[in-house]
Amino acid sequence: MNTICTHIVRGRSGFAKIAVLYCAMIVGSSNIARAQCLDYHAWPTNSVTFSANPICPGVPVTIYSQLANLSVCLGTRVPSARVNWYIDGVLVASTPFDACNLTRLTWTFSPGAHNVLASFPGKVWFEGCNAYTVNASKGNVNINTGGAPIGDIGIPVSGCSASTLSNINVTLGASAVNYSSVLWRSSGTGTFTNANSLTAATYKPSVADSIAGSVNLTMTANGVCSGTASSSKILPIGRPVTNSTSINAYQGLSVPLSGNPSGGTFSVSSSNAFIAGGNILSITDVDTVKYSYTAPNGCVADEMLPQRDYGNLPGTWPVARATVLRTNAAWLGVISATTEDATKTTDPADGFSISGAAGSGSQANPFLLVHGFTYNFNVKVNGSGSSKPVYWAVWYDANGDGDFTDPADIFQSGVTSHNGPVNATPFSVSIPAGTFTNGTIRVAASAVNAGFTKAMNGTVSIGNGEIEDFYVSYDNAISLPLSLTSFTAAKQSSRSVLSWTTSSEENTQNFILERSTNGNNYLSIGIIAAAGNSSVTLHYNFTDNNPAAGANYYRLKMTDIDDKFTYSPIRLLNFGDGVKVIAVFPNPIVDILTITGAEAGMDLRLINSNGQQLMQVRTTGNTMQLDISKFSSGLYVLQVSAKGELIKNIKVLKQ
Repeated sequence: MNTICTHIVRGRSGFAKIAVLYCAMIVGSSNIARAQCLDYHAWPTNSVTFSANPICPGVPVTIYSQLANLSVCLGTRVPSARVNWYIDGVLVASTPFDACNLTRLTWTFSPGAHNVLASFPGKVWFEGCNAYTVNASKGNVNINTGGAPIGDIGIPVSGCSASTLSNINVTLGASAVNYSSVLWRSSGTGTFTNANSLTAATYKPSVADSIAGSVNLTMTANGVCSGTASSSKILPIGRPVTNSTSINAYQGLSVPLSGNPSGGTFSVSSSNAFIAGGNILSITDVDTVKYSYTAPNGCVADEMLPQRDYGNLPGTWPVARATVLRTNAAWLGVISATTEDATKTTDPADGFSISGAAGSGSQANPFLLVHGFTYNFNVKVNGSGSSKPVYWAVWYDANGDGDFTDPADIFQSGVTSHNGPVNATPFSVSIPAGTFTNGTIRVAASAVNAGFTKAMNGTVSIGNGEIEDFYVSYDNAISLPLSLTSFTAAKQSSRSVLSWTTSSEENTQNFILERSTNGNNYLSIGIIAAAGNSSVTLHYNFTDNNPAAGANYYRLKMTDIDDKFTYSPIRLLNFGDGVKVIAVFPNPIVDILTITGAEAGMDLRLINSNGQQLMQVRTTGNTMQLDISKFSSGLYVLQVSAKGELIKNIKVLKQ
């Protein structure tokens, strides 16, 4: 008889190794089996899992246990085997063991921490072999049932450390256990950031909170299993409050200051004001006034009072205001902006004029206009510091009804870079026909692009600029001298031929031909007698045999028999060195558009397909470049003007 013994070591992923010694006797010729045995040793891996997460007190939960290695033992018999369940060291149940399935126990835990142990004290054996004891007590798990939430808001920090209310942003912190979410609330009217954070929430008090002196903050923790916990604490807000919000600051103002809590001291940190008598603020110059109030408890309120220029039309018209700065400022006209009380109705104004109109535009001396006549409106911008774009707008309430948006009302806007006083491109306005006797004009200028539109109705609040209002009166006794239907200027060799047509004339006296080389100062170069009275179409012409080299601006001064007069639109001709062929390239364009043949002082405007002006620059030489890369693809028009006269429209295709 021969005996063969084989020692096999087997292993599976996730299971303990199994050692098997197999011994068999070779069967003789008698075919009688003499002996057979299987020596099996196993080290089971016991796992414990739960049917729910989280495990809450008072809620039944199923606990699972499995002896992994035994579940795969062929031929295994486990007679009367059971799993003993221990909760916190106390035997609470003994359940039948199934080697191939999970063994389970349903249990309800009380609040707090618990230890769960699944123990398998049993034997396993095979036919014809000895039995082996397997004591698997490895299912030892610690759990925490969570329980009711507990929260503590801690001690909020005082808001006194911040010098201005806008800078107070108190960081809050709290602690909590057994919670799933938190929520901060305030008895005041301030605002939270990260209001659902346990440790990263911040609170910004409101003005009302500051006046109240404190607010009650509450942190509510919502439990993992059930219930909520709240904790509240008082947040003291030490920032004092002053009467700054009721002060309309302007140059020359003296105003008493007050603080709450009272009994503190005032100081000024800007150079344009001082404190007199302990609490009297005296403003000596424009720009923002900066002052501080230190309360008796040492908390400080830092205040800033911007100074503004207001529109001066009475209450029927909308309110407009502009913050006035001292450095790097922008304004209208030659005289720098001054600040004023919002109720002031008179203000020395410049920066706007109407060519050919009598009067200064003040309430006492309004612009005198005639219905049906055409005038050039002129805007002048200015500024200090480096040259910068100044955005301007004109609202013309033609009938003086307090509304700048009527169909007959006029609106015009633009942008002009200042380098000292600079005239924007004039624009022509035809005074509507009617019987109304008064009108108003509002002009605004700012270094900040406010996106002026007619729909704003002159109601603007702009930074770094100026607002000016003007008055208009109509002389309805003036008869319209004529109806001018056309006025043209053409070059013939070295001469200028001026032609115009009237469709009717009444009490007209003559036409005075005027010429200018700069668009501002005009001289008379000839007089043509008018028909006097006519109801038919009449044609006139005049030849200027000696035009100046360069730019020649022409206009008609149309006079009636009472020496009342008005002006025609302006026409421009260039001679000699001034004759240039203005061209652009490349076209179509992607980014940089080059303009050649221009003259210094010409105005270039880029207009989109909706008629909106996107940019305006003034040429400094005969070649200019415009970066239009930021604009969308489409068709644009480049307008070339000189002294208010349109010279050329050039279509530009942006790719």
